[in-house]
Amino acid sequence: MGRRARVGALERRLKVAQAWAAYQGSTGPAAGTEVRTRRRETVGYTPLFAAANTLYEVEASVNAITKFGGAVELHLTVLGGSTTAIPAPRGFHPSMVHLALKQATGVRVTSKVSQETYIRYQAGEPFSPGNAQQNFNAPISSADGTALGLLTAFGAIQTSIGAANPGARLWLTSERVADRVTEPIA
Repeated sequence: MGRRARVGALERRLKVAQAWAAYQGSTGPAAGTEVRTRRRETVGYTPLFAAANTLYEVEASVNAITKFGGAVELHLTVLGGSTTAIPAPRGFHPSMVHLALKQATGVRVTSKVSQETYIRYQAGEPFSPGNAQQNFNAPISSADGTALGLLTAFGAIQTSIGAANPGARLWLTSERVADRVTEPIA
């Protein structure tokens, strides 16, 4: 047999549910307003396990490329002019460098929905309409096409980003091809 819930606990849950319902009704852009997306560009990526001088076309966030020091630091090729690249094969995911900015100390914040307080470590002002971007992901390639070159490039970015953002989390994911790629049903 379970215990019966106390009236106070049920009232708190009801209050949170009502606040959540009111919040859900007020979220989202107004009809007819423009939704802004972050700009992306197509860059050339040198894969680790492919024939020499192979370039794949991959998309990357302009903000992320700038944050990591530019296409040269990431060993990406800016496409255009005489530089050509082939589309990446289906299911291919390039090596990525990821960055999550945070503050050294937490800030006490009150939730708009439940009115509960919690500690927030994410950098930037919470709940502001022009909230700055806090997470960055960009493809990273190696200069010589080897895994050791990839780790060297990541180490250089880690040194420069770590000095500028002392509590940030920075990590690397290696390139991969999806295990199972299914064809769409026509």
